[in-house]
Amino acid sequence: MRPRKDNTQSVNITVAYYVLTYELEEADDLMKLGVWMELKWTDEYLRWNSTQWSGIERIAINSDEIWLPDFRHYSSYYNPEELPDCANPKCSVAPNGTVTCLPVCGMNAKCDADYSRWPFDLHRCSMYYGTWAHSMDEVDIHITDVCLARNAEFKSPKWGVVSLHNNRGVISSSDNYMYYVLDVEVVLIRRASFEQVAIIGPILMIFLLCSTVLSVVLLLLTLLNCWIRMRRNRDPTTESFFDRMTGSFSQSRVAELLLAADYLELNYTVTPEEKEHFWAKFAKLFDRVLAIGCLMVYVVLFWLFIPFSHRLEQLPGVNCYISA
Repeated sequence: MRPRKDNTQSVNITVAYYVLTYELEEADDLMKLGVWMELKWTDEYLRWNSTQWSGIERIAINSDEIWLPDFRHYSSYYNPEELPDCANPKCSVAPNGTVTCLPVCGMNAKCDADYSRWPFDLHRCSMYYGTWAHSMDEVDIHITDVCLARNAEFKSPKWGVVSLHNNRGVISSSDNYMYYVLDVEVVLIRRASFEQVAIIGPILMIFLLCSTVLSVVLLLLTLLNCWIRMRRNRDPTTESFFDRMTGSFSQSRVAELLLAADYLELNYTVTPEEKEHFWAKFAKLFDRVLAIGCLMVYVVLFWLFIPFSHRLEQLPGVNCYISA
């Protein structure tokens, strides 16, 4: 029986959620969590006048001797655990009927793992809680605090918590009863370790190697460009196969657009010398294509080898810490 003398009234339950330990098993994308909770509600049948009972202000009582909400972890990877059974918690009762239970529980949940930016990866792990049988008309449950323990002995050597927040939703059952569901999301990030050193070192070496190769290619292309400019002194009446191939491209619309884009200004005009001499025009065209290609290569190199952490700015972070 619910602890209300008027059965039409709901029981208001508050939950304080404290994350003590956490670890991620990468093989299964499974987070194991050690949680300390503080559940509070009022039992109207457990009130007394402390002055009539030798000034007793608090009574310690076994959890199996009082009414308990059927508060469960829905998203457990194994079987749903009934939280009051976690470590067989003791409860206390105040003269005004306030009941406080402090279960310490070990939980687990599947994570939405993302290894695309390994070893700078983020993993979102959501856990869902609620009452198994009592609808929202019978039990009104909500989370007041979601905190992270700052004790050094509780920290994971491999993972850090960068975001910890909660939300409350409502679901409907097949018999049209509405139930509150509490959502707690933990976002883990891989801590700096030998793995990051082992991956950053080769990345820098590959980036340096690619830059060196690119520099050599640019040198060769610059020499080629100089050779093209030297061809302007040749007799224009004698054309080779290479001259005919490059000539047809240099007269196209794409070549005109590239030639119209100067490095520092947009109002570039073709000089009379370039109009009269084909190779001067082609050399400038070749120079533009080379500059654009170089820029695109470096953009690709940065995208492949430089890790980005901009997603951290979109996370709410951890707003509450405790010392357990």
